[in-house]
Amino acid sequence: MKCLIAIIVSVLGFGPVDSLFHAGALQPCKEGLETLLTQADSDKEKAQVLWRLSRVTLLEGEAVQGKEARRSVFDKGADYAQKGMKLDPSNEKCYLWHCANLGRSLQTRPMMEQASAVPLLLSDLTTILDKLGKTSYSEAWQALAEIYYNHPFKSNDAAINFTRRAVACIPKGELRLSTYLSLAKMLQKRDWSASKRLSAIESNQDKFEKGKASNIERYSCYDGHYGPGGTAPWSSRALSQMSDREEAAAIVSYALRRYQRASAHTPVDKEDYRQLQAFAKTL
Repeated sequence: MKCLIAIIVSVLGFGPVDSLFHAGALQPCKEGLETLLTQADSDKEKAQVLWRLSRVTLLEGEAVQGKEARRSVFDKGADYAQKGMKLDPSNEKCYLWHCANLGRSLQTRPMMEQASAVPLLLSDLTTILDKLGKTSYSEAWQALAEIYYNHPFKSNDAAINFTRRAVACIPKGELRLSTYLSLAKMLQKRDWSASKRLSAIESNQDKFEKGKASNIERYSCYDGHYGPGGTAPWSSRALSQMSDREEAAAIVSYALRRYQRASAHTPVDKEDYRQLQAFAKTL
């Protein structure tokens, strides 16, 4: 098996291992990446392999039982990404998967240790979004949103706007239903009226258009990008004319339709679809 993978990856590059990853074949994917790592000629190529190893390792850790065992796997995933960061400081995916594995590792640790490490997570995301200027990186906005939403001293409204940006940046051809689900859940919980949303959009429009000190600060006002009359793909009604709950329902319906129209579904897509269906029943 390893010899076959070695032949495939030496000829076709990352396409085959990425396909294995998306199909849920983690062990063959990891074997292919380990082969690629021995073949990589430059630091940039090695970094490309290392962030992928970090990504695979994170999914492996999710399936492990026991805090200590999970932590060990996630720490290994973070280490892969950190090595990639050092080899190629311009590779945004290394920072993202370092952040993701570190975040999972911290979830197995005491609460005080989790809180003290938040600046490390934010440092990775700030590097991606501000220093490297990768403002169309959906996963980075989603990770930032989760931190803001779960941190007691951050803004839930900013988290919603970061998630709006994450949805807007979903790569063409990918479903990413979990991103839609996150936005719908946040809106349902915030539960603003249409009039309150209009006020926020009007306030944020000027802030977004004029720009702020950083990309992160600017996109914390992303609903201002739409303006009072702006619409999103899931509804013909202006965002300012809907309540949070109405928009949440529209988002879920739209995401479910996207899944139903797609010609193929990954294992992740199928699980996201089940979660969307379950959440739809709460609306």
